[in-house]
Amino acid sequence: MKKIMLILVLVAFVAVALVVFQSIKQDTDNVIKTNKEDYRETHYSIKLGSCNIDFTTYQKELDRDLISIHDTCSNMFLEQKISFFRDILKRIFKDEKGSNFNSIFYGDFFNNPELSEKLAIAAHEDKGWNKRTGKAMSGDSNAFIEDLINTKQIYNNLELLFKEFNLSIKVSSVEKVLARRAYELSYYNSLQKQGIDKKEILPFHCLTWFSIKPIN
Repeated sequence: MKKIMLILVLVAFVAVALVVFQSIKQDTDNVIKTNKEDYRETHYSIKLGSCNIDFTTYQKELDRDLISIHDTCSNMFLEQKISFFRDILKRIFKDEKGSNFNSIFYGDFFNNPELSEKLAIAAHEDKGWNKRTGKAMSGDSNAFIEDLINTKQIYNNLELLFKEFNLSIKVSSVEKVLARRAYELSYYNSLQKQGIDKKEILPFHCLTWFSIKPIN
């Protein structure tokens, strides 16, 4: 009887191990890895119908510590993309264990309209943003937007994702801040419901750089 119980326990253990292994395998199997030797870079991508999510790592000394994120999935919220980001990061950290990544470039508010809307609302609510001119009241607009994004935790989903890998991220730099009148933005109806005047000039896009470091 003891032998039968032992066998059953072993069978159950093996079954659980197989399920876990299969789950991990599936996570990374949907990631397509492409080495572009001429450019000395590696692309990790997931194709989702007509759009694509791509993370790029670099073998060039200058960019060896950088991960660039590009996605064309404007029909999805960032929250919906996070599971795919997770799969790609698992693959990168598995295949490039010795790498010491310390910065991330994520340059596309155009394909993340909910982030763009959060940015516009945050600027509307902040006295440091001049809604008539579409610039910071004082100082550099890039520096103002960098601080605004960090303060308002606009990239909160990414912060939580990297925390799973024992990493913290923080916006370290932004550039090419673009601003338009509220009524010209695709989500103006939503802004209008929050009492935002159609003539306010609000930021809706910027190129974003993050610093990443291990959580102590």
